[in-house]
Amino acid sequence: MIHGHQRAGRGLHPALRTAALIALLAVPLLLLRATPGIPGGPMRWLGAGEVHLARALPEFAALRPPPVSATGYDGQFYAQLALDPALRRADELKRALDSPEYRARRIGLPALAWAAGLGRPRTVVTAYALSNLLFAAVLAGLLAARTRLERPRDLLLAAALLWTTGTLTSMDRALSDLPASVLMLAAVWMAGRPAGLAGALAAAALMRETSVLGLAAAAPASFRPRDLLRSAGVAAAVLLPLGLWLAWCRMRLGGAGASPTDAFGLPLVAWAERIAGAAGDLVRDAPAAAWNQRGRLLFELLAPLSLAVQAVFFAVRREPGDAVWRFGAVWAVLFLFLGPQVWGEQYASTRVLLPLTFAFNVRLHAAAGARGELAWFMAGNAGLAWMAICAVL
Repeated sequence: MIHGHQRAGRGLHPALRTAALIALLAVPLLLLRATPGIPGGPMRWLGAGEVHLARALPEFAALRPPPVSATGYDGQFYAQLALDPALRRADELKRALDSPEYRARRIGLPALAWAAGLGRPRTVVTAYALSNLLFAAVLAGLLAARTRLERPRDLLLAAALLWTTGTLTSMDRALSDLPASVLMLAAVWMAGRPAGLAGALAAAALMRETSVLGLAAAAPASFRPRDLLRSAGVAAAVLLPLGLWLAWCRMRLGGAGASPTDAFGLPLVAWAERIAGAAGDLVRDAPAAAWNQRGRLLFELLAPLSLAVQAVFFAVRREPGDAVWRFGAVWAVLFLFLGPQVWGEQYASTRVLLPLTFAFNVRLHAAAGARGELAWFMAGNAGLAWMAICAVL
């Protein structure tokens, strides 16, 4: 990444940069609007489901979060974990959560909401619902500090990270994908500072256990004992808290609730099946569908194609000595082995591969003036714009 003070020439006017930053954060805020049948506000982001509200924790049900569908989304379960992040009420959690131990593994964001809300149920749940918005602001701040948003290409980088479908879906469903990805990106940018790298990655791993892949950024620079010990120390600092927490989850919840069994599969099989299925759905259903349904069907096809472009980028533009490249390359490998559970819809695949999207755009931004830069940017991001379109319209 080239810092602002290293660039020649004048950048954007400060007032224009401030206005652009406000506009970048305005699109996520649009997700708080009311829609037909569902009131607006933070509580809608919890994704409450009528079926699960009937057996929710009493203090959560008492808040009357608006149901968004019969079953709702995953955020409703993590919001309830925020009311008991130490898992003291194990029996109640087993009844309230769909997959108790699986959900409890990702305690980082619920615990943060509990601390922010000082244990008061309404404040805790509201803090959890808004936590993604906080991390969107943190991401904007990191980008402003890193690039100073001096040039249009800096704004394109910010838009690609803040407006991508994975980011906006994480916000709209109150999930941990965006917070974990922001922490991983911060960790990668601190690759030269082992303490900062380890702290950010440890926090990210407690939000999503797959964040341990960020340890690729801590790969030793050489086989000298000093470099090896430094990398081993970072790995231990990241893995030990996660391992202890997973052991506590098993002790308290006793394996209650199974993890998804089809999250992984043979290389590219589920991706190819998704491409074929999305193309068939588009040809069959789009002509008679409303415009918004046609748009969704189109982007169900485009999203996996853009994610494939991002993965290919790391194979073509190899730079093993760069921490961002190593980080992105690991997620590009993960891309190959994702299964039907992830590729079932664009809202899932773009969330799971949000770190890939972050690494792709940051690495591309660092290659200022490289041949084909704009083509890579368009191909890698064009299919990830559906949620932003929905938010604006």
